[in-house]
Amino acid sequence: MPDRIIDLDLWEDGAANQLPAITVTGQGLRLEGSTAEFDRLLLILGGWLRP
Repeated sequence: MPDRIIDLDLWEDGAANQLPAITVTGQGLRLEGSTAEFDRLLLILGGWLRP
């Protein structure tokens, strides 16, 4: 059983304005966005901010 699960709804209203764009490519994930968008994503993944 995992220690933690984060449900990150990328299609929620406003998510596109607050999170970096995430694209699946043949090499893996590609993330594009502003510093603020990446900071928010890292805070969510770190458990410091709720999605």
